[in-house]
Amino acid sequence: REFPMMYFKIAGRALALLMLLGAALAVRAEKNSTPGISGLAKIEDGVYVAIHDEKVRKDSAQEGPRVSIVRLKGEEEVSITPIQVDWSGLLGGRTNDLESVCGIVDAPGEFIAVESGHRGPDFGRIIHLRAVKKDAEWSFVVLGNITLPDNLPDNSACKDIEAAQTFKRDGETYLLLGKRGMDEKKGRLIWGKLDWNHPLFRVAGDVKFYTGMQKLNVPGEKRYCSDLLISNGEIYASSCNDPGDEGPFTSAVYHLGHINQTGHDMIHLIGHAPAEVIRYDGHKVEALAPPLKEGGLWVAGTDDEHLGGSIFITKTP
Repeated sequence: REFPMMYFKIAGRALALLMLLGAALAVRAEKNSTPGISGLAKIEDGVYVAIHDEKVRKDSAQEGPRVSIVRLKGEEEVSITPIQVDWSGLLGGRTNDLESVCGIVDAPGEFIAVESGHRGPDFGRIIHLRAVKKDAEWSFVVLGNITLPDNLPDNSACKDIEAAQTFKRDGETYLLLGKRGMDEKKGRLIWGKLDWNHPLFRVAGDVKFYTGMQKLNVPGEKRYCSDLLISNGEIYASSCNDPGDEGPFTSAVYHLGHINQTGHDMIHLIGHAPAEVIRYDGHKVEALAPPLKEGGLWVAGTDDEHLGGSIFITKTP
């Protein structure tokens, strides 16, 4: 299937606009200093929060931004502005390798950002954030955090977490996490109840999957879950390859399944071959967020390593 898309190439703090019609067009951009996008979430119409997978370094002055505000003015203008977040309220200090961010269902203005996993005894945090607007400017307040479990029910390490979404069932809020998977190791969906009054994330269920990325003839590692999006109860996953910092990259979004509102199985996957919805040639999609406006599919963000980042507005025909 092919859909019209709007494509924005990040260049410093401004973005150049290019209209793409049909399938994603391979675009090689100039190297730039703007970090790629590892997660996106919608704050309000036209405004998104982007996160960047910055690592903790010995010299914090060498670290780049971890959070930016993305503004999309219709489908013709976009800007991205790094912002500072006060991490002093976060147990363990500033973040390391944030890979996902999402809104909390039925909690407007509240968000979850998740680090990819533990590094020794540190990090591996599920971070509770609130967006605050003052004089048209946005900031974020840290409300608390929960630590990812050390291991999953099969004793495998809880690491390489690339995606997060929330959903409701039976009046309870659940957090859905996506584990990356690579080559012969399947991606994995992991879910459990989310309760900040008793701050603990306990895994209630999980399921493994491949996507069509496994069969694509692309170079480098094949990663089956680089982000997730729940839209009207349906679950979508982005997959990508990673042949190195210069690419060439390929990504696709797959329809994995849906949330079951009744029955024992909370999440239903669609067989062994999830359908490809759209392909993004030349880009490594690491972020999916709700659409800019009704009728769209989603907004996608990329982390094209040395090539910088991109934003796609993907629309139905």
